[in-house]
Amino acid sequence: MEKKSKYFYFAVTLTALFSLCPPSCSWHPSQLADEASNLGILKRQEGHLAESKRLHTLSTRLMPSNGVYYFRLGNILNEMGDGDGAIHAFASALRRHGHNCDVLNNLANVYSSRGDMISAMRVSKAAIQTEELNIERGNHPCAIYAGMRLNLGGVFLQMHRYVEARHELEAAVRAEPNMYEAWNNYGNILKEMGEHEEALTSYEKAYALNNRSLKIVSNIVTQRRSMGVYSESDDRDVETLATAVKIGQDVGAVTPFWALALAFPLSIQRRIAAGVLAASSVGVSTFDHAKWKVEKRIREVKVGFLTSDVGNHIVGRGLNSLLGRLREYNMVEQNVSSYFSSCCILHLASQL
Repeated sequence: MEKKSKYFYFAVTLTALFSLCPPSCSWHPSQLADEASNLGILKRQEGHLAESKRLHTLSTRLMPSNGVYYFRLGNILNEMGDGDGAIHAFASALRRHGHNCDVLNNLANVYSSRGDMISAMRVSKAAIQTEELNIERGNHPCAIYAGMRLNLGGVFLQMHRYVEARHELEAAVRAEPNMYEAWNNYGNILKEMGEHEEALTSYEKAYALNNRSLKIVSNIVTQRRSMGVYSESDDRDVETLATAVKIGQDVGAVTPFWALALAFPLSIQRRIAAGVLAASSVGVSTFDHAKWKVEKRIREVKVGFLTSDVGNHIVGRGLNSLLGRLREYNMVEQNVSSYFSSCCILHLASQL
């Protein structure tokens, strides 16, 4: 029955595609495949992933020799969480389309997401070598060349191969100096290699390119604190926190502030609690307004460090769950449980 329904869908889809054609027009399978693929792209943009998958599959059946259709099918399968299907589709695209950088890069990303770093490294290297041959022939590098170096650097970083990771990230920032992800990851590598001042410089370059990333803000705060240069009175540090507050307010995120708070010494936890309140407030529409709210809350809020039992009584089991996850990342410091209780209570109070 299921097989029959698939054939029925195939026939209905073909009929619909033929109906688009004027009576005097003679359709070729390649035209039908293009129509199906373009419709699949549209359905993907609309969020109809299952329909998009069926249309891209139809394209591969109409024109099985065209690797582009297998590439698009692989992308949608990966988006749907079908890693095995995506790998098979990308491999089919490579057999038909040669060593295409886009296909190789996406295939490497699938392997990386599955934790298969050896395969990810192998495929990423093949993608980069293919593109470097293209550059040697006098062609401009492809649009994703810097991204490929970034991805391979990330693979090496996860494998703790820092020298190779550094080489790839340096190549990425040379190829695309305005790629904030590359500067942020480059900072991560430099930090692991003990080059702390250079790591901070790299994080600050990333922040200059994108001050909307909570990850970058957190890296700057953590690095400055580890170097002993963080100061409650430093205007730059106040502005960094204010930026984090604005980001959190925009995305409706409060939990990230609790994680970010762990990067600060206990002496300024009151400032973070103020940030949580500011983030959960309405009407924070500009950076300056966010900064003003933080400073205003610092003056107004008095944080009493309560026991975790009191916090749990008010917020339920969510606090323990959060603390458990944070402990897994070795992020929890002394007295953090009582601090989180205070944050939870303050946040709930702000909603009353």
